[in-house]
Amino acid sequence: MQIPEAPEHELSIIKSAMLDRADMAYAADVLKPAHFQSQFRRQVWKAMLSIYHRGDNVDLAGLVNKLRQTGQLEKLGGAVKIAELTNEPPVISIKKYCQVVREKFARREILSLSEKIKKFIEDGSSAIEAIEKTKARLTRIDEAALGEYRFCTIRELAGPCYEHLEMLATRNAKVSGIPTGFPDIDRVTGGFQSGNLIIIAARPSMGKTALACNIAQRAGVPVVFFSLEQSREELYYRAVSSISKISLTRLRDGRLSHEGWKTVNSAFQKTEQLPIIYDDTPALHYNELRRRAREAKRRHGVKLVIVDYLQLMHGDRNTPRYENITAISQTLKAIAKELGVPVVALSQLNRACEQRDNKRPRLSDLRDSGSIEQDADLVLFIYRDEVYRRDSEKKGQAEILFSKHRNGPAGISVELVFHGKYCLFQNKIQGEDHGRQNRL
Repeated sequence: MQIPEAPEHELSIIKSAMLDRADMAYAADVLKPAHFQSQFRRQVWKAMLSIYHRGDNVDLAGLVNKLRQTGQLEKLGGAVKIAELTNEPPVISIKKYCQVVREKFARREILSLSEKIKKFIEDGSSAIEAIEKTKARLTRIDEAALGEYRFCTIRELAGPCYEHLEMLATRNAKVSGIPTGFPDIDRVTGGFQSGNLIIIAARPSMGKTALACNIAQRAGVPVVFFSLEQSREELYYRAVSSISKISLTRLRDGRLSHEGWKTVNSAFQKTEQLPIIYDDTPALHYNELRRRAREAKRRHGVKLVIVDYLQLMHGDRNTPRYENITAISQTLKAIAKELGVPVVALSQLNRACEQRDNKRPRLSDLRDSGSIEQDADLVLFIYRDEVYRRDSEKKGQAEILFSKHRNGPAGISVELVFHGKYCLFQNKIQGEDHGRQNRL
C-alpha cells in the first residue's frame, strides 16, 4: 500500500511561510514537525518554528543560520539544498494546504496504529485493554491531525445557560441536579451535579453502601450501580429491607409473620418501579468500568453512576498501587464529564482517624492517594459516634461531613438517623423531614 503523503503541499507551505508572515502564523498554529512526512521537511519546519516563536522573521538566511547553529545544516544537504526550497510554488490557500498535510498525517498514523493493534494482542493485553489503548491512540490522532481548537465563547454559553435557568424557574425546582432524597444534603449541594465526581468515604461499618443504596432508590432517575464487593442479590435485599423496614437478618432467614409477608410483598412491588440496574462484576478494571458505564448510558439512559467501592477496582498489571488509584480517580472524573452525569464513588479511609481523640475523618484520611481529593468535586464523610463509643449519646445518629465542596460551602455537617438493621438513612426530624446543619 502506498504511503499517504503530500510532499508538494509540504514544500509549498514551507516556502509560503518564509514569504508571508501571516501564512507562517497560521501554519505555526496548526502544524507541528511530526505532521511532515520526511525527516528533511520535519527538521526544516522545526527550525522555522523556533525562529518564529523567538519573534524573528522567518527567511532563508535566518533558516540557514538556525540549522547551522543546531548542527543540522550539513546533515540536510547544506545551504544549497535549503535554498532550493525557494524554488517551490507558493500555496494558493494556506488553510487548504495545511488541511491536506494533516489529513495525510492522520492516514499514516492510522496505518501505524493498525500494526500496533497486532502488538497489543501479541504482548498479552486483554481485549478490553487493547480496545482502550486503541481508543486512546485514535483520540490523539484526532486531536493532532484533524481536530481544531474547541474554544467556546461566552456568547455561545449565554443562551443555553439562560434557558437552563428558565427551565429551573418554570418547574420551581428545589434542586438543579440529581436529588439524593435527603433535603438537607440537597439544600447544600443543589443535588448531585452532572459532570461531578462525588466521593462518599468512611471507615468500615459506617454505612457507605447503605447510603449509596438509599440515594439510588430516591434519586428518581435511571441509576447504574457497580458493586465490586456485594452481589446484586445482597443489594436487592438491602433495598427491600429499607423499604419494608424488616431487618435484613429476618429477610435472609425467612422468619416472617403473615403481616411480615404482606409488607415484603408490597416492598417487592415498589422495588420493581425503581430504575436501577446492577453490575456486580468483581475486580473490574477501570477502563472496563468506563466502557460499561457508556453502555449503560446508551442502553438505559442512566443519569447517575455509583461505584462501590473505589479501592476494589483494578488497574494495570505491574503498576504501583498509588499510580493505579490515581488513574482510577481520574477515570471516574472523566466518566462524569464524558457522560454528563454525576459519578458517586465510595471510598475507604485509612486508620489515621482512629488514632486521634476526635475520630471524625479528614481529607488526609482518604486512602491510597491524594488524587482522590484532587479529582473530587464533592467529598462527603460519614461519621457515627456509636461505632467508637458504646455509651455514645448519639446512638442511631450519623453525621454527613462536607469536607470538600468545589462549588459550594464546605466545613459543615448534616445529621441523619441511621437504622442499621434496615440499611436505612433517614432525615432526623420525624424520620423524614429535615436534618440539622452544623458548622464543623
